[in-house]
Amino acid sequence: MIVDIDNFKKINDDFGHVLGDKVLQKLGKILRSNVKVTDEVIRYGGEEFLIIAYRCDLKGAKKLGERLRKRVEKIKVKDLPRVRITVSIGISLYDKNKNVLEVIEQADKAMYEAKKLGKNRVCIYSEEKPIS
Repeated sequence: MIVDIDNFKKINDDFGHVLGDKVLQKLGKILRSNVKVTDEVIRYGGEEFLIIAYRCDLKGAKKLGERLRKRVEKIKVKDLPRVRITVSIGISLYDKNKNVLEVIEQADKAMYEAKKLGKNRVCIYSEEKPIS
């Protein structure tokens, strides 16, 4: 699962990198506190986080993604009272026929589809087209 903060560049540009870093810290805490202890939350890029949810099927991954998305909407950052934080999430499932990089690439494609569909949503990778 890849989680990407919507409009993060605008937050950094309008309010500065210090407040942008506060958003990243809050997001990291929310993600970590809402997954299983055995799952992994990794900062993957500038405003992207990778979540490895072990023993999670497609239904469970979609449910987790939606729960995270809704929790993020409630983020409040001091000094950013009017800024609404949202995320776009892409999901891909690992199976023995794929390597880890393929799974990440597929989750990334699904995340970009979520952005293309209007942001603040969860999309699941499909060979035909990512679905939300």
